[in-house]
Amino acid sequence: VRGAQISCGTRGTTSWSQNHRNEYSITCNPRTPAGKKIFKKCLEWADIWIESSKAGTYAKMGLTDEVCWGVNSKLCIVHVSGYGQTGPYKSKASYDVSGQAMGGYMYMNGVSPTDVPLKVNPYLSDYVTAYNACMTALSAYIHALKTGKGESCDVAQYDTMFRLLDNYPVLWYNKGYPKDGEPVP
Repeated sequence: VRGAQISCGTRGTTSWSQNHRNEYSITCNPRTPAGKKIFKKCLEWADIWIESSKAGTYAKMGLTDEVCWGVNSKLCIVHVSGYGQTGPYKSKASYDVSGQAMGGYMYMNGVSPTDVPLKVNPYLSDYVTAYNACMTALSAYIHALKTGKGESCDVAQYDTMFRLLDNYPVLWYNKGYPKDGEPVP
């Protein structure tokens, strides 16, 4: 895809064109009464709502999980953030490189223990977190189909990246194993 036209009439990046193809998008500002009304109207027919912002962003606008379930009791809500909905970092923003660093993944790259942490491309933390959010949303949806009750789920970028480390943290803490990245030929 080469700089395809996007709906707003501007030329987007090829990455945006590739990753957001066939999406239905609207713009509304839920901080305003009109935007909040549009948002709640969308919730009436939605099965799943996935949002990615710092913890508490929508609650500050008066759109808590409970308010959303008041509109649609079967709604599956997935909160995606860098550091989760609770804890000391909940109000911090996160990006791909932040998730890789805080999750310990960057440390595992490089050949020798003295190498600086290296970022993995392309956007590993963003993509893997999105896959986890998708699986979480589908699990919550199946639950809602069976019980008629929606769920609220928390997917944190750093948790996702830490899980990708598999048994490396245990080996490092217990046996002192160094990182074992592969050299570039």
